Amino acid sequence: MSKRLFKFGKGTKVQNTKNKPTRNKLKETEFAKNYTPYMKAYLQETGKAVWMPRNYEKFSDEAYRKNAVAYRSINLISQSIASIKWQLFMEDKGISREIKEHPVLKLLSRPNPCRSGVEFIEALISYKLINGNTYILKIGGLNEHPQELHLLRPDRVSIIAGKGGIPAGYQYKIGDDEIIYPVDPISGKSAVLHIKYFHPLNDWYGLSPIEAAANSIDQNNNAGTWNQSLLQNGAKPSGALVVKTAEDGSGGSLMEVFDDVLIRIDVDEIRPADVVLLKFEKDPQHVAIISDYKIGNDDYALGIIHSYASARKVVEHRFDKLWKERIVAAYRII
Repeated sequence: MSKRLFKFGKGTKVQNTKNKPTRNKLKETEFAKNYTPYMKAYLQETGKAVWMPRNYEKFSDEAYRKNAVAYRSINLISQSIASIKWQLFMEDKGISREIKEHPVLKLLSRPNPCRSGVEFIEALISYKLINGNTYILKIGGLNEHPQELHLLRPDRVSIIAGKGGIPAGYQYKIGDDEIIYPVDPISGKSAVLHIKYFHPLNDWYGLSPIEAAANSIDQNNNAGTWNQSLLQNGAKPSGALVVKTAEDGSGGSLMEVFDDVLIRIDVDEIRPADVVLLKFEKDPQHVAIISDYKIGNDDYALGIIHSYASARKVVEHRFDKLWKERIVAAYRII
């Protein structure tokens, strides 16, 4: 099984065929033959796709699908921009006159049969916020007015490096099919318009805002997952560190160790920075620190900081009646 190129609209489509020479390199294709003089980039090796150094599917899944804050933020920005109405003005002798009917306004109100103008702009901005890049495909001749406008999914597009910072083309791939949209090396015109954010370390792709916020999004998602797991487990941690007396009688229990080095206080007197010993089974085996837990803009309540085996990290949450009943001893460090 091999591949050959054939013209598909204003792009070049790659399709599987039989009994044809194998296409091992882009320079062997019809596209490369036409653009060989311009296929040497000043930073990247030319003629090859420059893949994005990020995982678009991960950003879409973790941020847009699973994180309510990121989802709301992206929708709020994209829907607000999409709600702005287009207005067209013509300058005549220093006087601006609004034009009510024009092919441009008609195109923007209905870019293609599948999407309205509002849906088109909302998707365009959402793609850019999630990926840092958005690609608009023009249907029509290169030097003609566009008949339709379509959005290309960013993770399916790769930029073919060109000379002087101008891409040699855009490669759009779905499964085994590929379409290459060439870029004029002089004018930079193409059937694809690439809109991107600034990226300080990449010449071809924009920086996704999700990438900058990835750590915060992960922390928020992990905290939500932990809270859900805790609720489903009856607010009981799935594991605990157990310290018992050695068989030969040497050493002591965890409570005895704490009694030797800390000052015991009444449970009703606990305050932030105190240490508590908790019991889940027959032996006291879990240690926690009382914290000043924020529950609102200016409201605070007692919280508890302790290790959680399932999350494999230290967590903090509200200190409630259920956790208070598990305390067998409270200590203060002076």
